[in-house]
Amino acid sequence: MDFLSLEASLPPELAPRWQALLARFRELDSVIVAFSGGVDSGLLCAAAYAALGERMLAVTVRSPVESLGDVDSAQALAAQVGFSQRVIDYDDLTNPEFVANPPERCYICKLARFRLLQALAAKEGFAALVEGSNADDLGDYRPGRRAIAETGTVSPLHELGFTKSEIRALAKALGLSVWDRPSAPCLATRFPYDCSRLPMASTTCATSASRPCASAITANWRGSRSRRVRSNAWPPCINPFPIISNHWASTTSPLT
Repeated sequence: MDFLSLEASLPPELAPRWQALLARFRELDSVIVAFSGGVDSGLLCAAAYAALGERMLAVTVRSPVESLGDVDSAQALAAQVGFSQRVIDYDDLTNPEFVANPPERCYICKLARFRLLQALAAKEGFAALVEGSNADDLGDYRPGRRAIAETGTVSPLHELGFTKSEIRALAKALGLSVWDRPSAPCLATRFPYDCSRLPMASTTCATSASRPCASAITANWRGSRSRRVRSNAWPPCINPFPIISNHWASTTSPLT
């Protein structure tokens, strides 16, 4: 990817935002980017590569709780831009604290993953671990922010005040393949907190493999680009996202 020509064509309101992001990465010297395959961490990967070249590595965690297509999306962007990317397998469902499904579930998940990636950074000589939280995340319940603080993980988009709309606009202007990719929270978010345990970890309810299948079935349902299968009981219901009606459409049998 020819960043020089792309930078020259950036709209005037986006050019200084891009330069600020590059400057932040140069301060960090070398980084591992926690790359989910989405637009936030995708923009970080492009900026890190533009600023640092081979002194960056994108790492994507492949887990049963991740949405279908995350790894493919991440690999496609890495190929488009040219940065190095690695996929690491990690099964969140082997963590009993995570499976217990408490309100701090996201903290438990992110803490384990950030520790895994920090160990890799230390082993391979990278100075910092970077993740893709943005300024809009402050308005949501985000227990994972605690894991970011505890591990010293860096959040450049949050630090620089990037909103989601800015991130998408800049990613589009740079021609990144993920610029319009819908948000894809982990599949555990389909279940309310404080279930006795996550049903996706139970052989009596569903296999973890059924969740990506359910997401794939509903991905293009009735022309919508983003629908989420949520479960307050079993069988689940299909939730259009963004909400386009006042009630959900229920399945008549379990999605398997």
